[in-house]
Amino acid sequence: LQDCGGIRRLKFDAAGKTLLACGMKEPSGGFAVGPPLGIVLDWETGKVRKELQYGDKSQGFLHDAVFHSEGYVIGTSGAMPNTGHVWFWNPEDAEPFFIGKKMPNGRALSLRADGKQLAFLSCISANGNGRPKDKPYLDGTAKILLMELE
Repeated sequence: LQDCGGIRRLKFDAAGKTLLACGMKEPSGGFAVGPPLGIVLDWETGKVRKELQYGDKSQGFLHDAVFHSEGYVIGTSGAMPNTGHVWFWNPEDAEPFFIGKKMPNGRALSLRADGKQLAFLSCISANGNGRPKDKPYLDGTAKILLMELE
């Protein structure tokens, strides 16, 4: 039904020594059902340093992530409407140190060069269930939110 599972985005840290592969682990069914996953790779050796997996199978893809200059990763996930979060995670830690549960449906992130502001893209698609027969799906909406980082 849909293109599910696998890697969606690749991001290097500023030094070019670490690569983060963003996607989903263990997808199931024809929908975006699976836990978000970031795989932290050592670029020189090609070895996996860490798997950053947060949330359950309802959280969908880790659609995008950025490396902050302080060494942590900021990621955003989402799948079905109103799922996913924004999280901040030091790759050496077992769990994220911040989870923004009021920021669902994340699709993209961009960090300003000074590391003090984050732009977050949230996309909400209309569900086709219950629509009149032979009528088109409604268009989705998107919002760009700005977050101040301290």
